[in-house]
Amino acid sequence: MIARVKQHCRCNRRCEFKKNIKNITMKEVREAIEQTRKELKVETVTLTSFIMKKISMKDTRTSSIGFGIVAITMLVLVLGFLSAGDIIGLVKYFENRRKPTSVKRSVKGKKGRRLGLRKELAINRENIAETKNA
Repeated sequence: MIARVKQHCRCNRRCEFKKNIKNITMKEVREAIEQTRKELKVETVTLTSFIMKKISMKDTRTSSIGFGIVAITMLVLVLGFLSAGDIIGLVKYFENRRKPTSVKRSVKGKKGRRLGLRKELAINRENIAETKNA
């Protein structure tokens, strides 16, 4: 396929441009487009706008610092209120784990103490039997 390329004059007069009408093929048009693209292509990594997007700048305005402090405070308060119940429950759980819940757990591994507790239990059983008989 053949394309006609016209070059226009800006002054709207009859110029030499109108005389230079060329007949070129689509292949030549594509090649010219590719060549122009290669010439105009810019590496975006080296552009200042790309670099500035990746760098965070310090903002020293008092209003931005104030908003930042307020936002951080609000986040801490909200997260603190949400987790306060869980933290209190964990503290109570670990406090109850430290306290002995039964006699066996508190005297584990101590034979002399265990024998003393057995004697106390026997005495308590005798007292209970006496109160039932009386």
